[in-house]
Amino acid sequence: MSRGDSLVRVVESFCRRTGEVGHGTAIVESARRALRPGTRRVFVISDMQTQDGYGRGLGDVVPANVALYGVNLGGYRPTVIPAGDKARFEFPALSDKMFKMVPLLESGRSATWPWDQE
Repeated sequence: MSRGDSLVRVVESFCRRTGEVGHGTAIVESARRALRPGTRRVFVISDMQTQDGYGRGLGDVVPANVALYGVNLGGYRPTVIPAGDKARFEFPALSDKMFKMVPLLESGRSATWPWDQE
């Protein structure tokens, strides 16, 4: 905005640009394009703001036999990860210890807390 610009006209101009940027990552489409035969795990590390599907959208793209992990950096709801299914998990933050949880979750067994393991 420059000195002398009409605030109303600047806002109108900004609103006309809606859809260009700023509405979320195309998480579902990105996962669809990245999947290859033999993929065993998918990690989505994002603020989970997306325009292309919430909940089941990503679950439909990533096959049920492929583990799907979400790292929700923004803490927003709803999330794009259909967490709670057998191979669908979401972490609230990114940590190196989080990766110690992956084999435990995939094996479906109980263990000590990941920060107790060295």
